[in-house]
Amino acid sequence: VDQVNSVCKQVESIMMKRLSFEDTFGQVANWIDDKQKTIGPLTLCATLPEKKVALNTNKNLLQDINLHKSIVEQLNDKILGISDDDSNKRLQDTLSKYKSTATDISERINTCENHITNHENYLQILENCRDWLTALTTESLMIDDLTPTDKEDVENKLVTVENLLQQKAEGDKIIAACKDQLQVVLSETAEAGHPALLQEFEEQNKAWNAFLS
Repeated sequence: VDQVNSVCKQVESIMMKRLSFEDTFGQVANWIDDKQKTIGPLTLCATLPEKKVALNTNKNLLQDINLHKSIVEQLNDKILGISDDDSNKRLQDTLSKYKSTATDISERINTCENHITNHENYLQILENCRDWLTALTTESLMIDDLTPTDKEDVENKLVTVENLLQQKAEGDKIIAACKDQLQVVLSETAEAGHPALLQEFEEQNKAWNAFLS
C-alpha cells in the first residue's frame, strides 16, 4: 500500500508540474505571438517627430519584453521535472522566438536612434548654413551702404569685398555637405516626407545662388 501511495504521489506530482508548465507555457507562447503581430514589419517615418514616436514605441516594447524575462526563465525550471521531449522542443522553440523578438526590437531601437541622429544632424547643418549666409548677406549690405571718403576707406572696402568673394569655396562646401546629409536622411525617411526635406534644401541652395549673383 505504501508503495502504491508513493507511486500515486509521484504521478500526482508530475501531473501538477505538467499542468503548471502547460499553463505558464501557454501564456508565454500566446504573449510572444501577440507581440510579434504587434511589432509588424519595419517601416520608415515621414518626419522627425514621427521617428521619435517610433523610437519610444520600440523602447516601450523592449521594456515589456524584458519584464517578462523572469516568467520565460521560469519555464526552464518547471520543465526539469518533466521527461518529455515534445514539451522540451516546444519550450526551446518558444525561447528562440522570445530571444529573436528581443533582438529584433533592440536592433530597431538602434535603427531609430540612427535615423533621428542623422535627421537632427541635417537640420543642424542646414541651420548653420542659414546663419552663415545671413551673416554674409549682412556684411554685403553694409558694403553697399558704405560711401568711401578717403583712400583708406576704399582700401578697406576692397579688402572686405575680397573676403566675401573668397567665401564662395566655403559656401559651396557647406551646400555640398547639406546635400550629402540630405541624401542620407532621404534614404531613411518615408516618401511622404521627401517633398518638405527637398524644399528646405532648395530654398537654401537658391538663397546661396542669389547671394553669389
